[in-house]
Amino acid sequence: MRCAQLINQMVLNNRRMYADLKSKLLVGDVDRRRRLQIQWTKAHDAWGQQHVDAAVDKFQYESLLFALVSLSCCPIT
Repeated sequence: MRCAQLINQMVLNNRRMYADLKSKLLVGDVDRRRRLQIQWTKAHDAWGQQHVDAAVDKFQYESLLFALVSLSCCPIT
């Protein structure tokens, strides 16, 4: 009888430890995925901002170029 009781206690203890371990792994996985999502979002935002900056720079360059060409075609007398 005593042996069966010890085995039952060990089984219950192992189940509890397994459940705790599984819970910790799931929490760790959720944290890891959250960090990766934040990292991806920041990289995506930076990538988008780079393209916006490049478009603005190109527009400003082309506007300046157009202004210079316009001035050289019509000299002030």
